[in-house]
Amino acid sequence: MSGGMPARRNEIERIDGKRARQVTFYKRNSGLIKKAHQLSVLCDVDVLLVTWSPSGRLLVFSNTAHENVAKRYHEHRGQRQVITSKLLRKKQAARDGLVESDDEDEGNSVEVDLPASAGGTVTLPYCESGIKPVT
Repeated sequence: MSGGMPARRNEIERIDGKRARQVTFYKRNSGLIKKAHQLSVLCDVDVLLVTWSPSGRLLVFSNTAHENVAKRYHEHRGQRQVITSKLLRKKQAARDGLVESDDEDEGNSVEVDLPASAGGTVTLPYCESGIKPVT
């Protein structure tokens, strides 16, 4: 797109209608599962995706035995990267100039490339797992 107006960013907010929220959940969740499957195949990685439907139903996707992936998660020693919606919103607001960015996390962070619709590159802090590696 050249010469046109920049893409307008739609605000993401909770859907009010229960039925519409459930329909959107199942459509988006199936897209999320498709992306998780693609990531597992393209990058040869283990993926475990856990979601709860608006009605409270537990949905699990894993490209391998989910018990094994969950066990690896619990036994993992070292650093874990924790990504939260709050962190993503804060980084986006800082990028848009709406709030000051916290630079205290910059020394121990990683840059992640997101789709353009999600805001491009975002720097996320590493979070210690609280478990010391066995040496």
